[in-house]
Amino acid sequence: MSYLKYNCDENSLLIHKGATQFKKSEVKIDQETYIIPKEYKSAKINDFLSKHELIGFNGELKFKKLLDDNKIPYLYIGQGAYGIEKSKTLLDHSESKRPDFLLNIKDLGTILFDVKCRAKMNCANNKEAFFALFISEINALLELQKSVQMQVWIAFIERDENEDLKDCFHFISISNLYKFLEEIQKDNSFQQIKVLRIPNQFLKKIGKKISFSVGHVDFSPKIIQKSIQIHLELMENLKNQIIMFIRNNKCYKSNIGREIIKNTMKTYYSKEVDACTNTLINDKVILHSKYKHLSLF
Repeated sequence: MSYLKYNCDENSLLIHKGATQFKKSEVKIDQETYIIPKEYKSAKINDFLSKHELIGFNGELKFKKLLDDNKIPYLYIGQGAYGIEKSKTLLDHSESKRPDFLLNIKDLGTILFDVKCRAKMNCANNKEAFFALFISEINALLELQKSVQMQVWIAFIERDENEDLKDCFHFISISNLYKFLEEIQKDNSFQQIKVLRIPNQFLKKIGKKISFSVGHVDFSPKIIQKSIQIHLELMENLKNQIIMFIRNNKCYKSNIGREIIKNTMKTYYSKEVDACTNTLINDKVILHSKYKHLSLF
């Protein structure tokens, strides 16, 4: 029988292509294609998952244990070798986003969960750190919820400076998250924001016992205004950093995101830097020409 078998302890994948496993070849993959010779019935690929993928996989294993400990029935979709096939309709509407778990919760029904292993994002003038999602991720998960008519929730687990995962999760429903996003996007100045920092008070901390807060949350004007202010201050600070960097360094547009986040680790994503750079180019603050370093007008 042909099969794939992933070993999480070794981070290796066994590929078996015959009815009898009698000979095996071991290979280490480094962005190369490996073809199993005819004389071999199986091959083991070492270092199968990248470092980033491995962190995500370990987060999903922790979530599985949490569900098992709480005796919650689930289907694990996850990062397995076969993955999950989606219909063209889902691909068109959910931008290839897919959940990691399908749960059945008593008195609540069937829920899809997406597990996110994220470092909390710092804010320049704020002592708090926040879990963050790209707004495109939120929109894609909302479209998934609409398409399959099931609630979609997110389970954040924090990744520390050593890339280790903490023991607790933080839950939020995509419905409540999108409702909050709609509220703050009523402010026209928020349209330039590409990443949403989620207020910590909206996340339900889960230790060993899983519980759910269902229904919509009422977002106070004070929380909304504070969130808008934090995001706009971040963007203004980022614009200043980009301008200062271009003034003092030679850099191509394709590298600006990577260069800026070297000095602002856990404050910005490179995609944020790229989007902000494009805004400055459109506003004629930065001069961009093909194959030339960025410069200021």
